[in-house]
Amino acid sequence: MKLIVHVGPHKTATSALQAFLNRNHAALREKGVWYRGWQGTTNHTPLATMFLHRNPAAGGLMRGYVEDAAASSCEVCVVSTEVLAKGDFDPKPLLAAIDGYRATFVAYLRAPDERMISAFDQVVRNKSRTGPIGELENFDPTYRQNLLKWAKAEGHEFVLAPYDRAQWTGGNIFEDFLSMFGIGRDGLELELDESEENRSLRPALTEVLRVANAVGLSGETRRAFIAGLYKLQASRPNWYRGDDLLTQSQSAEIRHLLWNNLDQWRPYFRPGFDPAYLAPDAKRR
Repeated sequence: MKLIVHVGPHKTATSALQAFLNRNHAALREKGVWYRGWQGTTNHTPLATMFLHRNPAAGGLMRGYVEDAAASSCEVCVVSTEVLAKGDFDPKPLLAAIDGYRATFVAYLRAPDERMISAFDQVVRNKSRTGPIGELENFDPTYRQNLLKWAKAEGHEFVLAPYDRAQWTGGNIFEDFLSMFGIGRDGLELELDESEENRSLRPALTEVLRVANAVGLSGETRRAFIAGLYKLQASRPNWYRGDDLLTQSQSAEIRHLLWNNLDQWRPYFRPGFDPAYLAPDAKRR
């Protein structure tokens, strides 16, 4: 049985991919793929958080999940949570839990300036952030803090996929992810409800919300305000395309940090991976 561990990282369509896998769990099982969200969620974040907090029960629970997949005669078992890409996540207990299996750890590599903008939007929405994007903490544009531990996991495989629609199978990240393991899209539902996606606001609207956070908007009023911003974004999609949170020179500077360290990642690129979309002078998507 193949063990696929999708580690994200954060802000690379992980929420959408997890919702897709969980929604299609029955159809995937018919294809020999085991994926079930943990404890009513769409992902394995609660289990990974147990590892993060050094809960001694985590190893047995992870082993049980994998063994359930094997007992069901599935050929592929998938685990997915971006918690595994946290800088302070210790991989040793998880690796001990899957001893005897050769895992393939998978991550999507997104242009770091785009990922930074998306991460900033999320903390503004979810954590009521009031500080500017330049003060974003714990963001590593080189991905070393997030991914190097999995690249170095002995006895396992590490694969980097491009976060670039032009390189995705079928132009769709869901189809692309499954295709890496020889799984076709037939019989799967590829469309998600908006509620299943962790969609970003346009940068101009992120700044509107940041100001609202600063003046103390909270509770149900804040939730209604955010819902209104999403409705405005959907009804006027061309109003906010020209605004951004980073200048072109700032984006280029952030991209240079990854570009100058790209050689450490090249051995893990999946076949056909073209890194041109990560170049400092590449146009932001």
